Amino acid sequence: MPYFTTSGMNIMLAEEMFAAVWGRHTTSAPLLTITGVTPYTNMRVLRQLATYLQNRGINFAVSVAGVYTNTDLPELDRYARTLRAVELAGGVVLLHNLAVGDPGNSSASRQALRNHTQAMVTALANRGVLPVGMSVEAYWNQDAVLRTDGLGQPQTVVLMGNEQTVVNVDHDGRGRTFANAYYALPGRKLTSTKMGSALAKSSLQFALPTAITFGLPDSGRGLSDLERTISRFNGSWQSPDASWRTQFTVGSTTIAYNHGQWQLNGQAQSITAGQSASAGATTPAKPREAWYNRYFQLQSTVMWVFFGVTLTIMLVFIAVGRSIYRRMYRRKGDEPHHHS
Repeated sequence: MPYFTTSGMNIMLAEEMFAAVWGRHTTSAPLLTITGVTPYTNMRVLRQLATYLQNRGINFAVSVAGVYTNTDLPELDRYARTLRAVELAGGVVLLHNLAVGDPGNSSASRQALRNHTQAMVTALANRGVLPVGMSVEAYWNQDAVLRTDGLGQPQTVVLMGNEQTVVNVDHDGRGRTFANAYYALPGRKLTSTKMGSALAKSSLQFALPTAITFGLPDSGRGLSDLERTISRFNGSWQSPDASWRTQFTVGSTTIAYNHGQWQLNGQAQSITAGQSASAGATTPAKPREAWYNRYFQLQSTVMWVFFGVTLTIMLVFIAVGRSIYRRMYRRKGDEPHHHS
């Protein structure tokens, strides 16, 4: 294409052109996708949004950050409880890709990438949260290492726009095909212009699978604004529980989703609010501990030993000094008598 942007009208026209080239003559409703969900998210806002969408009969997806270290902390259980509430409200969980620094293209870094992805999936699955696919920045699918070692084997993905900083490991310009691939269209592109606002009020149908994304707000006021924005969209949203049949495999863990029913490693799963672990979950691959973590742990141990030794010496000095002080000021009559 000579020109392409992700504004509302442009992307719809581009999708219609691609559909005509590929001989696709059907349209589909957009998938409502909430992005930016992390363990640091305002969980109360996420729960309220899920309840709002459930009450309006809107199925949706959430793009969530995984956790692959410190998985024994109670904050992960709190995170998982909120994500289970999202699933119970009609939402499906999509695991978002890792942030990339400078991993290199060594066998050790590729194994670490595989381990981290598997650990993220297993940590959630062991707590009753079952991600059914991935949301990935588009450049991941054009990088031989990232798409091979970092994505697992998802059948369903939402291809997000790239962040400002793109870190390629082995860019080859190729890409993997997926059974269900959605192109992410930021909701603000449909509400920030006059033409976009008009599109939002029309009955939105897209020539190719499209996800309309909104970042999760962090306050009650932001939540009210988002609810108002969603309420202004006309037409219907796609319902994963009515149309999706998909599978996500990472290492030895396979999660299947079929019209609202989950399976984990071949065993049917029922999502419950108080669930603490899922049957059929597997042991996560233990990530290699980073050198700087070992350094700080050693430093902490040395400091504790130092303070312990210092405190012991101080107590000895205090005891000796107290004894000397008492002898210096003991009255003369208190001196012991010696008889010849």
